[in-house]
Amino acid sequence: MSARTLGSTLVHLQSAIDRAVIDLRHDGVHKHARLKREDYLFADFELSRPRDGGFILDLVNAGPLKIVDRINAAIKSAYGVATRDALPVLARSLNQQAEHLQTLHEIDAIEPSSLRELHTQYGSTSANRRYADRSINKEINQVLTQLRVERYSGSTLDLTLAGTDAYPIYRFNSATAEKFNKVVSTRMLGDPVLISITIRAMDGGTRNGKKTGKAALVGSNRDFILHFRSAEDFNRVAPYMRAGDDRPAITIVASPVIEYGTFDTEAGDMFFIDLVRA
Repeated sequence: MSARTLGSTLVHLQSAIDRAVIDLRHDGVHKHARLKREDYLFADFELSRPRDGGFILDLVNAGPLKIVDRINAAIKSAYGVATRDALPVLARSLNQQAEHLQTLHEIDAIEPSSLRELHTQYGSTSANRRYADRSINKEINQVLTQLRVERYSGSTLDLTLAGTDAYPIYRFNSATAEKFNKVVSTRMLGDPVLISITIRAMDGGTRNGKKTGKAALVGSNRDFILHFRSAEDFNRVAPYMRAGDDRPAITIVASPVIEYGTFDTEAGDMFFIDLVRA
């Protein structure tokens, strides 16, 4: 195993541990959440010497075993879906989904919901737990990246978690790792929502071709990414970007980008559908 592969694996394992600690100690995880100084005592795991029988590493925690239980709870559900014979196929891209929603909106075939309804749907305790699951699994998915690389074809990774209970071994190969990736990273658009925002920055896609904006809900200081399907949509919003505090509020219809069945109601990505008023 290369030093690069080992380093990347440990970084993302530690990040998964960090997300579990944040969830347990702060009653949930939100986008860009970071450990506080007093959390490190619980999140630091000691690395033991490698053992024979492959490349076997033990990570040992002196803190509560429920941290390991939390990681297991997150992985268990996604792993169960990833080890099924087949996964549902999402045929349409986000752009295609946005185009379809724009068509429905134009003919008044769909009524945008309110921000309060969005919070009710994705701000419950069960929804917050689901978001924490997603956050942990995104890091585990990065650990599995090497299994999806052709040069490591035939390799396997066994993940054994020992918390307050003995859990089954999670065994990954290239096929399982690919399915796990689809389970935790497939994105779709939720129902459109009417929101008031300010625009803080705009990017016409000079780097990756994707047109996006950085926006914030009125009354919030947390930014989120606003995606645009076309240059026309982008240009409708671009004039309302301002520097400093002189940013006008605009009202738009946008759809939340749902990933692993969940959404951060404060800073989750949104997809532009229509400009209602400025």
